[in-house]
Amino acid sequence: MRQTPQTYLARLTGPATAYREVAPTRPGFADRRELWRLAGYLAVVAVDGHRPFGRRCLDRLAAAVRVYR
Repeated sequence: MRQTPQTYLARLTGPATAYREVAPTRPGFADRRELWRLAGYLAVVAVDGHRPFGRRCLDRLAAAVRVYR
């Protein structure tokens, strides 16, 4: 079963739930999750782009860019 951003955030515990108690997340935050990951994907591709993990990050980077174009 593919995990959606909503189900992922619903399962969070610890600091993530404490954050929601202080300041609720804005509507659509979970849908923009990949935007927050772009910098990480770019870093992995720059360092490890020729290996399997780097190629997976490149695929994720490309998919995120397509969604937010």
